[in-house]
Order: sequence, then structure tokens, then C-alpha cells
Amino acid sequence: MKKNPRFFIPFVLIIIFLSISINAPTGTAEQNFTYSNDSIGIGFYLPENWEIFKSKENSPELFKDRFTENKSPDDSPLFIGMQLQRTAFIRCLVEKAEYSISDTFKILYNASIDEENFEVLEAKYIEEKKTIFWRFETILNGIKFQFMELMTMVGNNIIRVGFWTPAELYDAHKEQFQTIIRNTRFKKEENWISDWKNIFTLLPDKDIDYITLKEQINTDAKKSKGICYKVKGKKNNVYILGAIHVGKSDMYPFTDAIESAFNESEYLGVEINASNKKTGEELLEAARFGNNKTIKEELSPTLYSRLSEKFTQYGIEIDMFKQYKPWFFASIISLFNLSELGYMADYGVELYFLNRVENKKDIVELESVDEQTKMMDSIDGELFLNYSLLGLESTNEEVEELIKNWKTGNVIGIEKIIFSDKYNSLPKIDTILNKLFYNRNKKMAKKIMTYLKDTDDYFIVVGAGHLIGEKSIITILSKKGYSPEIFY
Repeated sequence: MKKNPRFFIPFVLIIIFLSISINAPTGTAEQNFTYSNDSIGIGFYLPENWEIFKSKENSPELFKDRFTENKSPDDSPLFIGMQLQRTAFIRCLVEKAEYSISDTFKILYNASIDEENFEVLEAKYIEEKKTIFWRFETILNGIKFQFMELMTMVGNNIIRVGFWTPAELYDAHKEQFQTIIRNTRFKKEENWISDWKNIFTLLPDKDIDYITLKEQINTDAKKSKGICYKVKGKKNNVYILGAIHVGKSDMYPFTDAIESAFNESEYLGVEINASNKKTGEELLEAARFGNNKTIKEELSPTLYSRLSEKFTQYGIEIDMFKQYKPWFFASIISLFNLSELGYMADYGVELYFLNRVENKKDIVELESVDEQTKMMDSIDGELFLNYSLLGLESTNEEVEELIKNWKTGNVIGIEKIIFSDKYNSLPKIDTILNKLFYNRNKKMAKKIMTYLKDTDDYFIVVGAGHLIGEKSIITILSKKGYSPEIFY
């Protein structure tokens, strides 16, 4: 079942990240594997002293929280295995290939190095197989464990196969782990191939330079990475940065690479130019009801009561804004909530760059005020405001963690925070997501493709939610033959 993220939805100040789901058809493998997935194209032979678990229902308590309820056969993880003596474990998971293998490793590494008691022992890139092998040590529940993992690209997915065992038993289990890996099969067209048969003889002598990588990360520790991509046109570059629409002063500056990309680009692109006074006036005008209509008339008594109570919590009289439409209230309650945490619209990412343009570069808009306001008016107001109020249930700690992960470029961390099973059953959620994101992603991607035909460089800033997921701007550009690369 597709997972949807928890979110709060302010207009123009949207902070939302969309789920990544894998929707591959299922089938039956042609060989008698211990475990296989024909649609993804991977099969394993495990020794008889291994037991594997493929769902929340059939797994022991130790693994239950690793599985998503009502998962499809192709959701991650595919399976978790355990040696009967419970001294060694195996896991196979699949992830949508949003990045290259090397970029995926950088994200994983970046997400891990700041954890206590975490040490990378070796990390190697097998270029001819487009596979990364790494081994690390950490402490879980007071026990020191060693982990070993191989990552490779299979079709549109990244397959990660990992083993872990208490550190003092690693040498004893190492050969068995390697045997399982060597016997792993990958499906190429109609044939099952032992692509990892000689993988350990291909390991290079030199490790990935993760020490230098760590030094680089530490140097840039106070500089934001955000979510940024570089897309190459025939004669130019287009940089696309995922924005947080509110912020704090400590979110800036960005890394040197991102700042340089902005400085050297001839154009700055934004959804709409929020620094333009006329734009603000047009938005406010479009947000008002006509004919003296009020928000109380528009909403059910129950929803109006909830909204009024929320305004009382903020110490504000709801009647001050009674002439405004539901989507305006969706925006303003989110702003009030975030301002209590110290996040202000004045420190939003778009304004950070817009305030530095002066006469040095031209500003282009991916959308217009009219397009955005018509889109907002087309969404059922009661439904929209209901979801916005639900989004405010996110705890302060979650918001802070979300911003922290955005600053460090930790996409995996962001995804973990926003996924919430309770939102999967919300009625008509696709209606909102289609209008707020998916339809707009198509239009913005189309406009970005015109920039890719230019000779000048463009630095584009859009809401971060538009850059994540299988219907994102990045995915659309990829399907059109471009190769967006993570950039920071």
C-alpha cells in the first residue's frame, strides 16, 4: 500500500515531502530459491540453518518494527533472516533508485557518521559491477556488532544486502556470509545470473576515501546542503534546490558549491516572486471571499470550532481574518505554529536568494499568482483545512529533526520522519496531492526543460516536496532523458 507523509500545508509556505513507493508487478522465480523476487529480479540460496521472515505477521518481535503493515511484495525490506542459533542475521531491502550508487552511499554515510559508537572499518567501490561494499561497527543494546553490506543497482532499484553479528563472532561467520553472497542470483531478461560470484576477489585494495569525505562534511557542518540537483543541458547547467519556505538565520549560508552555483548562474528561478510587493497584494486579494462571505459560513460547525480553538491557542481573534478563504487559514495556522518554534517566513530559502539578486541576474517564475490561486480555489476548502489541522499534530521535536535533516542533506532521515501510517487511510488525499504537487510538477518540469535548451545557467528554487518521489520534478526530468545528479 502506498504510504503518504504527514504534513502541514500553508499556501506558498508548503513544507511537505512525498513518499517513495515501489510498484513493480509480482511473479514467480524460475529456480527453487530459498527466497526470490521475480519482479525485482533477485534470488537467494540460504543454508538450512537460516530462517527468513517476509512480513510483520510471520516475524519475531525482534523484527516486527522493521516491516510496514499491509506491505506489498516489493516493499522494503524484502526479507530479514536469522541464523537458528541467533548469532547472525541477514537483511535484503530494496529502494527506489533516486540517486547513483555512489551518491546513495554518501547519503548513508552522512546520516551515520555523527552517531555515537559508529565506525566505518572499510568501504570499497567495485566499479565494473557498480556495487559498493562497506563494513562498519556499532553498539546496539550494549553489544558491539559488525555489519557488512553490499549495494548494487538492479533495474530502477537499489538492492542492499546486509549481514550483522556480534563483533567477536564476525570472523566465524564471515565465510558463510560470503557464500550466500556468491550464490545470489540476479535476473537479466529471462536468465538468472551469478553476478556476485567473484565479487570478493574484485574488491579494490584502496578504500573509498571516506576519511576525506568526513573531513569535508565536518568543514561544511554549519552550512546547509538542502536537497539540490544539477541537470546538464546541451550548453548549460540548471541547478534545482529544494526549499524550506520558512527558516532561521542559522540555516545559512549554504555549502560553497551551492553558493557558487547561485553566484555563477545568470538566472534565478522561483515558483513565484515572493519579494515583489504587487505579488503579495494579488495573493491577499485572491485569498478574500467576495460578497461579505465569511469563513464561518464556509465551514461545518465542527471544523470552524476546531479552527477557532486553534486561533485562541495562538492568542489571536479569528474574526480578524474572517473574510479569508480556507486555504489562507491553512497557510496562516501553519505559520503561527512554526513561528512559535522560531521559524519565520523572512528566513525562507526563496527570500534568501531573492534578496541577493539586485541587478546581477534576472528572475524567472515557474508559475503565476493566477495559476497558484486558481489551483488553491479548486481544492475542497473543508478537506484542505482538515488536513492542515491534522498536520499540526507533528511534534516540535519532529519539526526540528526535519529541518536538521534538510540542513545536512539527509534525504533518508527526512523520509523516515514524514512517513506516517495513520495518513494512509485519509479520504481523498490523492485529490490534494495531485493538485498541490503532481500536476504542478509536470508544468514546472516542462518549463525547466525549456531552460535546459538555453546557453545560460539557471539556479531554480522550488519547494522541497516537488523534488522527492516517483512523480517529482526530478523523476520527470529523468524520464525525459536528462540525468539529474545530487549536488552540494
